[in-house]
Amino acid sequence: MLGDSNDLAGSIDLEIFGQILEMDDDEEDREFSRAIVYGFLEQAEDAFQNMKKSLCVFLNPSYPSRRRYIHYC
Repeated sequence: MLGDSNDLAGSIDLEIFGQILEMDDDEEDREFSRAIVYGFLEQAEDAFQNMKKSLCVFLNPSYPSRRRYIHYC
């Protein structure tokens, strides 16, 4: 779960986020900016899943020195 907005200030470029919000036609619905943000979050999730898969390939159990890390995969 996300923290309050003060916690996010260092993680989100608020100027760019504000510009995204300005592109909405309807300030109540925010359909356009919502789609952009959700799309970004989906891409981030995919990127983390791909990194995990790559890490698991790198930590292949056929390498005895790496076997201790397999619980992650």
